[in-house]
Amino acid sequence: MNNQEKIKFQIELYSEWITNQNKKPKKQIEIINGLSNDLKKINKLEHDQHLLLINDVSVLTNLLNIWLTHEPYKAKNDRGNNYYSSAFKKYIKYSEEDGFERDMFHG
Repeated sequence: MNNQEKIKFQIELYSEWITNQNKKPKKQIEIINGLSNDLKKINKLEHDQHLLLINDVSVLTNLLNIWLTHEPYKAKNDRGNNYYSSAFKKYIKYSEEDGFERDMFHG
């Protein structure tokens, strides 16, 4: 399975989980895609990496903290009343609770 197929599979899993949390999956996925792109722009993710391919909660938490310390993204998050960091934290929660179907990608 290539990375694009893995991302598509993870989108399906995350969409189901986020729907069960009474959230709108399309918007949440758009935010996660945007956060992945932001992290690529500041060289914290490689061009072929994506947050949806990371299953280590400590790595995800570290990436969130890095994103929040980068001033343009912190300002964006502040203007949005923590909208972006909230979506990132929801994804981290998903990874903790339910996201380990992804282990097949890493072993």
